Amino acid sequence: MDVPTFLEALTHDERDLVRRRSRIRTLARKEIVFFEGELRAHPSVILDGFIRLERTALDGTRAVLGLRGPGELIGEMPSLDGGRQPAEANALTGAEVLIVPTAVFEQVLAMNPTACASVAAGIAQQLRWSYEVCSDGINGVAKARVAGRILDVADVIGEVRNGAVEMSAPISQADLAGMAGVCRESAARVIGDLRRDGAIAYAGRRLRILRPDMLERIKCAGRDAGSSRSRRGAEPRRSRAARDA
Repeated sequence: MDVPTFLEALTHDERDLVRRRSRIRTLARKEIVFFEGELRAHPSVILDGFIRLERTALDGTRAVLGLRGPGELIGEMPSLDGGRQPAEANALTGAEVLIVPTAVFEQVLAMNPTACASVAAGIAQQLRWSYEVCSDGINGVAKARVAGRILDVADVIGEVRNGAVEMSAPISQADLAGMAGVCRESAARVIGDLRRDGAIAYAGRRLRILRPDMLERIKCAGRDAGSSRSRRGAEPRRSRAARDA
């Protein structure tokens, strides 16, 4: 289903209202947009760059819950349920975000069902990412978990160039470890294995997928057979990178 972005879903007058009442914030790499646990709502549309969503465990381990790119919405959940921000948002790259006042955000949602559907689709995408991470954490070996997260990253920031899928933003080993729920040392070993297998190229935090089909096979093979049976024969979600290969 092709769902428009939040701004695309608005009428001309609604879009004009949002732009007049909102402010643009320019972010340096690693700059924090909002903290995990904040009570304030920060409905924000990403205009440029990429934003990383993270949570921190009691032992200080950071888990990457998702990446967001241009046109996507972040920080909207407290406006919807009155709770706290469920994750920290920080800039993976230099970025610009349009910070929408909560009252304006709620006003346009009340008037525009298509905008509501756009917000719901964004939350569903985040839930699917989280479900994949949880499933791999329960059933997958480290290599399968890292392979799966590389494919997920490619769905957000990957661009096909010269027969390979290149990431349009730098991805560190720590980022991949946080996404896959493994330690950095395990992520480094898996990345080395995938490079030797010819599945990826990785140097200076620049990641290229050479064989998305191989990553897809590794991801699926690493999951426990019992988990597959529990899905009643349903096909696992295939990444866009693997479908386009």
